[in-house]
Amino acid sequence: MSVPVFSFGTDRGYAHVQARGSDRLPTGGRYTVQGCHGAGTVLGSSFVSTSSDLARALSLYEGSADDLGSSIRGSLTIYLEDNRSGELLILSDPFGSSTVFLYKTELTTLISSSLVSLTSLAKSDGKPLKKSLKYAAMLASSNNGGLVDSPYEGVRVLGQFKYISISTAGVSEKEYSIQDDIFSIDLFRPQSAELLRERVKQDIVANISAASRYPSSRYICHLTGGMDSRTVLAGLISSGYENKYVLHCGGDPLADDMQISRRLASAFDLQISYDSGLEVGVLSGSPVVDSKWSMHETAGLLRGPANPGLRQSDAVVLSGGFGGLLRNSFGLPLATVPSDGFDARCLMKPMLGALGEQDGHGNSVLNGELRIHALERLSQVQERAKTLGVPNEALPEFVWFSFRSRYYVGEISRSLSKYVNRFDPLYSPWMLALAWSYSRQERALNFAHLDLIVDIHEELAMMPYDKERITSAYLDARPNLTMGALPQSQAPMKRNSLAAAPFNLGLGNTAISSEQFESARKIGLPPATVAYSELYRSRCLEFIEELGKEELSQYFNFEHLYKLVANPPKWRPQYRSIRDLHDVLSWYLDE
Repeated sequence: MSVPVFSFGTDRGYAHVQARGSDRLPTGGRYTVQGCHGAGTVLGSSFVSTSSDLARALSLYEGSADDLGSSIRGSLTIYLEDNRSGELLILSDPFGSSTVFLYKTELTTLISSSLVSLTSLAKSDGKPLKKSLKYAAMLASSNNGGLVDSPYEGVRVLGQFKYISISTAGVSEKEYSIQDDIFSIDLFRPQSAELLRERVKQDIVANISAASRYPSSRYICHLTGGMDSRTVLAGLISSGYENKYVLHCGGDPLADDMQISRRLASAFDLQISYDSGLEVGVLSGSPVVDSKWSMHETAGLLRGPANPGLRQSDAVVLSGGFGGLLRNSFGLPLATVPSDGFDARCLMKPMLGALGEQDGHGNSVLNGELRIHALERLSQVQERAKTLGVPNEALPEFVWFSFRSRYYVGEISRSLSKYVNRFDPLYSPWMLALAWSYSRQERALNFAHLDLIVDIHEELAMMPYDKERITSAYLDARPNLTMGALPQSQAPMKRNSLAAAPFNLGLGNTAISSEQFESARKIGLPPATVAYSELYRSRCLEFIEELGKEELSQYFNFEHLYKLVANPPKWRPQYRSIRDLHDVLSWYLDE
């Protein structure tokens, strides 16, 4: 799937605009389609994942770019030419979960939602971009991008609720009007939460209905014991398309996720399978190669599930993630709220991770300069929240929205769209306002999220979850609701009998012993993270020697970095940090 790169430049006083790698498909209406990246819905009813899909959806459409872009749901960017004005347009979803990148030199500006396409074009033009050790350091510590814009120096990202217009007059960044609609809602009227829940419910059902009408050989809905997947399942049943789908749950057969998912499938007479929708065509056989494949797939943004060993499939996969906006972001205890409210400093440790922020003993793996940078970025988000009228008590959720929803939730869906039609049906711009129409205490006690699921499907909402999601406080406040029960019977797990066995390149030994499985279960980590920890650690020591103290000390606290990898890990954050450090430094040093 080719993703276009739009460019604007000047040469000898003349401006030139180019759409490189584009498709150019007429729609019969106002726009010519130049490209499509990701998967999602447009105009409330059309699911799109290719340029051809988009051209059909925009057939005879004459509306504005603002209205069109505001209608996008999901991690999706569309590339258009306005036949009236001649402008080139890059319309990303309002949340910016399909991140758009800009790289500007003295004479040229390159713009694309694909960092892979953008860096490849710059290299082919003889101006290769330099990888950012600053981004790598932050990603290794926090497992989250955004506190540094991009894995490449000089590349910045387009802000949320913005789109791009390019003409011979230059590059313009414009704001979607839906931003004003969302942040002008009076959240303190008693009826606000009810009205907003109805809007979110309508979006979820419309999203699922559009995806379910999309031609596909397989329809899969991811299910766990958590609240996001429960919301998706509620929407799926409410839409009437549930029998078109096979549910999927992976992982430990004895884990709560699997037990609850199979009982939910039994309760509603639905099929459940080991088939996630992703088909593995090639296995590297090496955890080192796996990490490189994954990091290169996103050009260093994150190590996610997308990798070139996957086969391309037409499967539609529903997987929820945006419900995190409705809950207590970062799991902060209610008692941690300062008397004068939240500020950027309160969120340093949740964002930077246990080994990233100062713990009172100077044991951060990040140096003071990078922590100051992180504080400045969080302060900018705090100021933006204040400008938009976000309640101070909702600052953690706004920070989650500003970073995690883009660089993790959104990027995972977008990167997988190359191989499968993955879509988060919980994408609704009204989710933001709905979250803030509840108090922080109500969000922390799951009032906002449970009320939404109840509105969509009450019986499903009140069945047990993987944790104590339905508290006594919630039941006391909602006396008309009663706790339900899951059936004892479990639906049988099916396998995808049509899937061909993957080819194993045999590049390494990936066998995991029963002892390592058990150790990982006790710690609460994926078996591979524990099994390969010694390999990751030894390679990290090699990376540290190759880069040297001077270069690493630009962003790392070198002594504590060395201490982290010099000794075998004992606790969960150490295992994770060693793995993440290995992955990002492996990518950073790879040519």
